[in-house]
Amino acid sequence: MQRWNRIAGIGLAVVATLMVFFQATYAQRIFVDTKEFLIGHLGFAILVLSLAALTTLKSKAGAALQVLVMLVGTGILAYCFIFAEDLQFRSEYGATGLDVALGALLIIVVLVITGREYGWVLPGMAALLLAYGFFGHLIPGAFSCLSRTRGVYFQTDHLPGSIRDVRCHTQGFSAVYIPVYGVCYLHSRNKDDWFL
Repeated sequence: MQRWNRIAGIGLAVVATLMVFFQATYAQRIFVDTKEFLIGHLGFAILVLSLAALTTLKSKAGAALQVLVMLVGTGILAYCFIFAEDLQFRSEYGATGLDVALGALLIIVVLVITGREYGWVLPGMAALLLAYGFFGHLIPGAFSCLSRTRGVYFQTDHLPGSIRDVRCHTQGFSAVYIPVYGVCYLHSRNKDDWFL
């Protein structure tokens, strides 16, 4: 198993170097659209995190599972990169069943890789926020914010100045920045200055 750990370490160095060149080249010359750049960035991140995990795994079963998750994630992202324009067009007029299945599988892959590398708190929180994003309109009372009808989001309460309007506008901020601050807190050396 140590031989495979070393091979994964070499692959990690190569992929991380390619990721740096991809980022640096894109910063100098924007050679792809933003959506393709983000897909490529996520692909490199999946490869880097998977290879980093492979450098320390001790069992062949765990390594095989990690390789499978890595290949599935990069395969889906290769599909997304190649067909980015078609996916954008279909997202405006109705995604196919394959698009939805691959998107759901990609979310699971990202959550699994994140959980294996950083612990299960962040993926659990992300899964909770995803569930709230999809099913939050079904919750009655104070936690209900948005309703969804045919892909169009609208506020259920149009009273100006109500607390619901404030919560609806700050919900997007919370869904993005709460996990970011949580990760900063978990990875800071001094827990007293994690917010800096």
